[in-house]
Amino acid sequence: MRLPTSSSHRVWFFLAGALFLSLFALSPLSAAETNPDPETLVRSVQELQFDTGHTMSVKDLSLHFESVILNFERGRMVFAKPVAGVVTGVYFWGEGTIIAGPPSVIEKQQLNLFTGAPTLNEHFREAYIRFTDNSYELLMKQARASPETEFRPLDIPSDSFQRLLMRAGFDSYRIVADLLDGRVAPVFTAHLLGYRFGLFDFILDYRRREQVSLGQSISGPNRIGYDVWCSYSLPSRVSEPFSLARNSSVQGGDGAGDSIPLIDSQSYEVETRIDKNDKINGTSRVEFLGEIDGEWVLSFDMSRSMRLTRVTDEKGRALAFCQNDATLSAEELERTGQDIVMVLLKDPLRHGERRTLEFEYSGEVISRAGSGVFYVGSRGSWYPNTGILDRARYRLKFQCPKSMTIVATGDLVKEWEEGDIKHSEWTSDIPIPIAGFNYGDYMRKSAKVGDIPVDVYTNRGVESVYLEVKSRLEILREIELQRQQALRRREEINSEFFPSAPDLTDFDTSRFSNEIATRVARTLQFYEPILTQYPYHKLAVSQIPGRFSQGWPSLLYVSSLAFLTKEQRVKLGMESDREALIMECLPAHELAHQWWGNLVGWKSYHDVWMMEGFSNYFGYLSVKLRYPSEKPFRELLRQSRDRILSKNTEGETIESAGPVWLSSRLGSSKFPHGYSILAYEKGAWILHMLRCLLTDPVSDSDQQFQELIHDFFTTYRDRLASTQDFKKLVEKYMSKELDLEGNHRLDWFFDEWVYGTGIPTYRLSYSTSALKNGAFLVKGKIIQENVPDYFMMPVEVFGHYAQQRVQRIGRVDVTGYQTPFKFTLKSKPTKLTLDENGAILCENKTL
Repeated sequence: MRLPTSSSHRVWFFLAGALFLSLFALSPLSAAETNPDPETLVRSVQELQFDTGHTMSVKDLSLHFESVILNFERGRMVFAKPVAGVVTGVYFWGEGTIIAGPPSVIEKQQLNLFTGAPTLNEHFREAYIRFTDNSYELLMKQARASPETEFRPLDIPSDSFQRLLMRAGFDSYRIVADLLDGRVAPVFTAHLLGYRFGLFDFILDYRRREQVSLGQSISGPNRIGYDVWCSYSLPSRVSEPFSLARNSSVQGGDGAGDSIPLIDSQSYEVETRIDKNDKINGTSRVEFLGEIDGEWVLSFDMSRSMRLTRVTDEKGRALAFCQNDATLSAEELERTGQDIVMVLLKDPLRHGERRTLEFEYSGEVISRAGSGVFYVGSRGSWYPNTGILDRARYRLKFQCPKSMTIVATGDLVKEWEEGDIKHSEWTSDIPIPIAGFNYGDYMRKSAKVGDIPVDVYTNRGVESVYLEVKSRLEILREIELQRQQALRRREEINSEFFPSAPDLTDFDTSRFSNEIATRVARTLQFYEPILTQYPYHKLAVSQIPGRFSQGWPSLLYVSSLAFLTKEQRVKLGMESDREALIMECLPAHELAHQWWGNLVGWKSYHDVWMMEGFSNYFGYLSVKLRYPSEKPFRELLRQSRDRILSKNTEGETIESAGPVWLSSRLGSSKFPHGYSILAYEKGAWILHMLRCLLTDPVSDSDQQFQELIHDFFTTYRDRLASTQDFKKLVEKYMSKELDLEGNHRLDWFFDEWVYGTGIPTYRLSYSTSALKNGAFLVKGKIIQENVPDYFMMPVEVFGHYAQQRVQRIGRVDVTGYQTPFKFTLKSKPTKLTLDENGAILCENKTL
């Protein structure tokens, strides 16, 4: 490719920017045309040209967006030619500055984490900008008023400049959506080449609840992703995102920023055919209601591994759609493809109007992991859908080789064979957030909890990974044997380094399916009194290769490792007790998602930490069913704390990645495991601390906690809940002792643990003196470190006595660095400690 100038940095800028936004380079639609056909308009936007005959030399132009200012100090600009009378892009090169100041403390902290300052003041040398707002008019007004503005042709051949432009159909569809609906919720996207940070983005999108975002694409040998530096609502739009007068009744969105939903899915009918080569051919029909008037473009989640071939509407009309660049190679598609499809309607949506779309597609999301063992990938996007927050009824129809078994969400209506093909049909008679299936040569074992059948599906065959372990061990032993023979050494082979290859009959997990079925059934019995009645007619537990597990409505995908015994793990070199204990929690964690996530969903990406963290905690609690001793449960919490306090490659604790409320944004280039550790582990600790705070100190009963959780699921059943919703419900059950600020709210707790960062360290000093009445006075102070001065937390004090007796002697509401205390005791303790029962996520220096 050639560029407007010979500078090499511009090559890099455009190649990197092509991952986000770009344009085709053919002839534009005449500005004189009005009310164009939507598909014609899409082609016109895709075929857009820059007006290279009228570049501008500019000085001191600017765009203001409340909390963000873009200054173009000096340089050159070239605008895109208009489509339907609207200019939608500009390219600038020269000297510019972006100034941004997030309004909230949390977002200032996050911006500082990535850029080293709570506000952004970055100089850039190039800007590639797309917009559907009035930015063109604002820039031209300033340019015409400036005596230094000069218009002249671009000084390179036009065709060379046009070759810079690379396709990005998603952006074209987004622009067309704005042009067709009158630009009521415009977008402004700037890709900036900065001097300090390289290529980064500023996005202002009025279709999102958090309209403003700053961030940067990241890529490396083992990772490709995106760092969100900050994301927030404009002060003027906090209470009215996307002109909420347009009345969207569906809550939630699609991740960081949370797009306003346009439709409410009512039902899906999905037909899936799996051939002997494991390829899927599918047809999916979705019926939905329009949520917003005047929308033309809809987006659906769909795996990049599936190729969409046709979309039709309720009248049988073929619709234009966009799904990844067809020129991408398989490797490029895997690395940079999008799991999204955009569809252009023939007629605009009307609020409450019932519509239908039918999709035809094929692809490979099933991979072989052994003889009769399969890994089903893209479980949330193997068919086109509107995301996990949009509940609908499902009818699933499958065809597969008759030697294999399908297990799916919902109830099995019927199953039959025709020649070499097995057919099955599954239905969900209540709305569910997502549908899924698993596939393999399974053996089924059953148990029952009341009227709920619990079916466990285990692989008859052995996973390839175990075969590889066996083969590798056999090769290593043979090499060592040959080496010893060559040295004429006949001593026994060192089995510590070259153990015998395992007998693979030991890895037939179907032998343990009865035990798994019984364990899951007991966990279900344990959950129901607390979490309310199990919401579905049956429960299927299906084995899946690898370490991954997941919980879909009525269907659990559970890692094979959770099916192995401790002895089997030893033979595979996985002998640590830590690994074994965590794996034992997996089925219970995924079972908890039948409530946390499936029965009650989340309103925003900010609330996902509750679904994962709380499911994790209930997984920990389930360990008590198998081990009545508190030791395994306490060990899980200790391991969890260690992971939270572990450090990244730069020596920063994982906990410093940000408040748990940021959920998915916690995973970044600085903290690759930030989300998986904090949402799951710190989320679990938050619920544990609330449980301990609500536990009666005299009877040691957690009845208040159980009532709180039961109330939560009763209140929000089949609804979406936010962190604030949960906080208000906890405040309903809080005692006077927890009202540390005297306002009957738990702001102090949620500000510290959910919306803040920091793990306290506790130490104490004390003295004991005898009183005349035979009692003892204990006076001391608790030192609280590594947290802000305003951090407050109730801390329990314990006394140690003869015969290793440990007794709770009182609680101190610790605030700031140093808090004094005194207790009168009947007998003299040998020593005092804090938080002996592990009720606080902290570093305890007193144990």
